[in-house]
Amino acid sequence: TGVARSANVLKHEVETVRLADVITAYPNGIAAADMAWMFNRLLAVLSVTHAEDIVHGAVTPDHLLLHLPDHNGVLVDWCYSVPTGETIAAISPQYRAFYPPEVFEKRPATSATDLFMAAQSMVLLLGGDVNRGVLPTTVPKPIQALLRACLIPSPHRRMRNAWTVFDDFREILERIYGPPK
Repeated sequence: TGVARSANVLKHEVETVRLADVITAYPNGIAAADMAWMFNRLLAVLSVTHAEDIVHGAVTPDHLLLHLPDHNGVLVDWCYSVPTGETIAAISPQYRAFYPPEVFEKRPATSATDLFMAAQSMVLLLGGDVNRGVLPTTVPKPIQALLRACLIPSPHRRMRNAWTVFDDFREILERIYGPPK
């Protein structure tokens, strides 16, 4: 009829599970050593995204797919994404506690916005309480400190460079657990 139409092309990612499914399977959390590869993959994806001046806008457990055979990760559902500096127009109500203050205050979204949500996802994965900002005492103190640096309410004081967080996290892991295995 000559009418332009848009379509989404979806691909089923085989052998993947959502981070949300892992959290459901382990409601008391997983060990920090086991969480490490998942956080590393998420930080790598965010690093590339932020280098393109894009904020994902919904880094929640439903949106991280984990490819278990090769320990890879895919961030999905980009309908919330915005260019850096724009406001996020919608939230996922189920994950309200995962969003930083600037989203609700309609302030510009930055890489720090995504890092806040990524840290909240890891807090929940570790068995912590995202509403109260509490992590289990079994989580090593340096990992707790890094996650808390990503959860500072002010986006200007919060960690905002995913590569820096990635590098810091790898150094922490090596100090705690030794060289990668």
